[in-house]
Amino acid sequence: MIAQKAATFIKHGSCIFMDTGTTNLALAKALPADLKVTIVTNSPAIAAELLRHPLCEVIMTGGQIQRASGGAVGATAASQIQGIIFDQAFIGGCAMDPEMGLTGFDFADCEFKKTVIAQSNQTIVALTTDKIPGVARFVVAKTGDIDVLVVEANMNQDVLNAFATQDVRIVCA
Repeated sequence: MIAQKAATFIKHGSCIFMDTGTTNLALAKALPADLKVTIVTNSPAIAAELLRHPLCEVIMTGGQIQRASGGAVGATAASQIQGIIFDQAFIGGCAMDPEMGLTGFDFADCEFKKTVIAQSNQTIVALTTDKIPGVARFVVAKTGDIDVLVVEANMNQDVLNAFATQDVRIVCA
């Protein structure tokens, strides 16, 4: 459900980044067939899914594929990202907390995500309730650096209010 809700944010003709992860793979599957968009991804699985969308231009970052994340997150991928300006970035995460922000367990993956966020006009994170609130080892972004947080409808209201006080737009699926 959160993937379908996140898909509604994508506009025709835009250039977006879609990070590796199961929620973003579901997002790729949820895209309307008539959506004309350029999507850059570091995930082979997402790139393969996006090829099913005939109007979608697919760009995949290169380099070594990290087994833990399923995406290319090294220097080659980061260098490629620095040459692209994104309308939106759909960033995956291991955990998010109103105080600590978006966090992950792998240092290289988190550093790559920071590079993507720096190149994006809007950062959107779609997370399931089991990841919120939560804190992993490495910071990806401060809470206020996330523009939109897409969550499941059964999210704890106190947690949602804490995010809202940090100017994060909360969208419940």
